[in-house]
Amino acid sequence: MAEGPGIALPPHQAARILDAQAAGATDRDLQQVTADALGEVYFRQGGTRAHGLDVELTNLERVEFGL
Repeated sequence: MAEGPGIALPPHQAARILDAQAAGATDRDLQQVTADALGEVYFRQGGTRAHGLDVELTNLERVEFGL
C-alpha cells in the first residue's frame, strides 16, 4: 500500500483512542472513537468546515497508526 501524507491527530484525540483501547473497548467502540477523531481532524477541521458531518467506519479489516 502506498503511503501518502499523514494526518496528525491532536494529542487529546490520540489519547481518547489509546484510553479506549486500554479500557478494553470492543472493536466497534474503537472504530467509533477513531471515526470521531478522523471526522474532527480531517473533515470538520476543528469546527471550521463540514459542520454536522458524521463519520462512520464500516467493514474495516485493518487500520494502522504510526508514531
